[in-house]
Amino acid sequence: LGEDPDEADDADDGADHQLNQLKSRAAKLQVAVQDVPSEAQPPLVKAFKGAVGAMQGGNLDKADATFSKIEEAITKLADAVANKQSAAPDPALGKLTDVAAGLSKRIDALGGVDGADRLRAAHGVLEGQIAAGDVKTAAGTAKALGDAVSRVSNQDKVAPIERARADWIKTRSDMHDEITKLQAEIVAVCQGDDFPNIANESNTLISYLDAIDSRLERALEALAQETDAARRGKLSEAARSLIGMYQSELDTPFFQAVDEKNGFKPVNIRAAAITSLNKVQEALLAAA
Repeated sequence: LGEDPDEADDADDGADHQLNQLKSRAAKLQVAVQDVPSEAQPPLVKAFKGAVGAMQGGNLDKADATFSKIEEAITKLADAVANKQSAAPDPALGKLTDVAAGLSKRIDALGGVDGADRLRAAHGVLEGQIAAGDVKTAAGTAKALGDAVSRVSNQDKVAPIERARADWIKTRSDMHDEITKLQAEIVAVCQGDDFPNIANESNTLISYLDAIDSRLERALEALAQETDAARRGKLSEAARSLIGMYQSELDTPFFQAVDEKNGFKPVNIRAAAITSLNKVQEALLAAA
């Protein structure tokens, strides 16, 4: 019967339309293949070249099927990358993990000191918060635990400071008592018409202790409570400066004579102050 010319034209038109679609897909796929991770490109590039070859050779159905497989593979790769990115760990949690590791080493270094068991228990709580992804709570726990570790690790340094401070407070009180005893002795010896104002004049003795004030004990208290190394250094320097001021005052003529050369009664004022200040100096060295 021969070939129907209309059917042949329709077939040619359909083939041309399919070829144009394949060319358009090929152009898009060429760009998409370049955007996938480099380690996944080789098999896709090979398949793409094979599909282009089939298209150029007229095997449009094969090219279409291969392009579909490549498109499906690219979609899966894109989904995998997106899932990997969404599952990426929070950088803050990573930092907290490092902080927790550092705290663990510091706690281990404390050995069996008082409070170490409580610190280890708190560290376990911190690790649980990090594992649960609770960044805010874990950050607060890490800060509190770090401060607690610092306090415990400073206990050996704080104890000498506290003992020296207590000794200095007692010494200042004793110095006032000794001055009072000296004053009473002067009044007792100098009673009579020859010394009508001796009671009032002897009251001025206590004023010599005004320069030996409470600033040092306050400085030592602040030092005992401080955990930051830099601030402890500044407080220690301030305490040493005060000690130097007190020692200069104790070298004035009144204090040089008051203990044994007052002419009335031996007392322990200058010697007691110097001994106590030396203890403070030793405590500051131990806490350095």
